[in-house]
Amino acid sequence: MLQAIINAILSYMDKPWKVIGIACLLIIGASVYTVYEERTRIIETLLHHSSRPRLLIKQFAEEADGLLLATGADVTVLATVDLESNQAQSISGFGRGHAIWLPNPTPRPLIHETTDPLLFVELVNGRTFCINVTAEAPLLWIEYDAGLRRICAIGVPKMIGVLTGILYIGWFEPPSAAHEYSAKLTLQSVANKIIAY
Repeated sequence: MLQAIINAILSYMDKPWKVIGIACLLIIGASVYTVYEERTRIIETLLHHSSRPRLLIKQFAEEADGLLLATGADVTVLATVDLESNQAQSISGFGRGHAIWLPNPTPRPLIHETTDPLLFVELVNGRTFCINVTAEAPLLWIEYDAGLRRICAIGVPKMIGVLTGILYIGWFEPPSAAHEYSAKLTLQSVANKIIAY
């Protein structure tokens, strides 16, 4: 069977232009197959070489006081995220009245075995969510020890699948549901202002 196919191809290639045509088809076919097989590596390389969104720390400092005033929050914090190493690190924070609130800069895991997967999806998809801060949440012990009891957070930028940082606001006393809803909208607005592409 294979010998018959080879003989048919060889008998077809009786002219030089047919040989060149078959060679071109083989090269194109091999190239398409290689690109298909290596598609994941090619996409990864392109994504790593493209410009990655960056956090605007100076802009965050300018927006912080207005964010705290509009939301009634006690603190706001901006953290960087490294998904590859599963780490988040607080880089800047402010308290009410534009006082610098020094968040703990120690890197901590972004995802923990106790992390609610739905919250991580919300974060990566750039949606705002709010959670209670309790002593039972290992990733929020720093916030709990600082006295926060409720936080609302958003992944920055608000772009599905791209996560450069986390912006959150926190209260020592949880706000009402209506006030929290309004605060989430304000948080979204500020998140758009502190990222550059």
